[in-house]
Amino acid sequence: MSVTASIEGYYRDLRKCVPSDVKPDRRLAYILATHLPFPNGVVTELVRSTFLRAHTDQRAEEIANAYANGAAFDSLLILLRLLLAVCPEFRQSSDYRLFTLAFHDFGQSWVDDYMVKGKLLELLYPTESDQLKRVDVTLGELIWHPLISRALWSHPSLSFFRRQTWVQRPGMTKFEPYELDDKFARVEIPFQVQDQNGPIDLGKHFSRKLGIRNIDGSSVAFAGLMPPTIPVIIKGGQPFNSIRTFAIEGPSDYRPVGDGTIAPMTVKRQYRLRAVLNLADGGVHTYHQDTAPVVEQLDPELSQTTGIPQERYLAKLQRAEHARRWTFEDSPTRFFLLIYVEYNVPGRLYRPVSNQFGEYIPPIAGNGTCLVRLW
Repeated sequence: MSVTASIEGYYRDLRKCVPSDVKPDRRLAYILATHLPFPNGVVTELVRSTFLRAHTDQRAEEIANAYANGAAFDSLLILLRLLLAVCPEFRQSSDYRLFTLAFHDFGQSWVDDYMVKGKLLELLYPTESDQLKRVDVTLGELIWHPLISRALWSHPSLSFFRRQTWVQRPGMTKFEPYELDDKFARVEIPFQVQDQNGPIDLGKHFSRKLGIRNIDGSSVAFAGLMPPTIPVIIKGGQPFNSIRTFAIEGPSDYRPVGDGTIAPMTVKRQYRLRAVLNLADGGVHTYHQDTAPVVEQLDPELSQTTGIPQERYLAKLQRAEHARRWTFEDSPTRFFLLIYVEYNVPGRLYRPVSNQFGEYIPPIAGNGTCLVRLW
């Protein structure tokens, strides 16, 4: 039985809801990145009937919040949706069940949303008993779950080093073709900045991994694949402007020269911040391609007379009022997962980032309509 079949009647595939008009892929990507799965409860199959029989919304919400740290699961779903939006290669993941759930049309029915997120909980923490224990995990623990690692961090699109490269062995004058060893090619992803003391220049951090390096007496040529997405785990506490963008410059390949040497084929790639995930508190801030904070988007079908969102959005609005106000800058002891996306793709006009944007905007503002449309 498929994931969607097991929650039939609650799951709506967002890909079938997007009009097939002008640039449907762009529209889908925009919705994935700006329609967020709040509120944060989960309802597994074991408690579904009890949940649906609840006499009041308050009681139903208590049941939904009783079985997992919903904030961490929400942030995981936001991460999945962002990756699907900015990197279509993830749609060919080796384990697609997670992404299938992320394609749910969140925001239309809080009951449906709880059911879909309950299935995510069941996928990650299956139980064979009829007693479901509460799953209290941080977002930091969730991102290292074996299923997450297999579907996300092992995806080939995140590979950093080119496998086929060159080596000059001890006593030799010429470079010869060489396949990079696993211990160098299989870098642990997300990349973790170790021994961080003060602000870190991510551009220099990644650029210095490229070029000719001495390994056990051999000169090995390292070349970067310049992946479309770079996830980095780093400590907070440094100025937000210092992490909004960075550039990697170095060899993307090498070509042999007639005298037995090799010449680097150097490129420069710009990366921009698209998400900051608080691994301890389970919160997430997302950003547009110009690094402006994303304001959560509700359905534009608002009341024509009052301008008040429809009843089904009240839970989202209430949740937004109590959203935790944390920032990367003010958290020097916390670890964060930063998601960067390549910007200067060949053929795209480069536009410098603006310095007018701050780090944080609440998930929903005003009547829920969009404040910034810069996708």
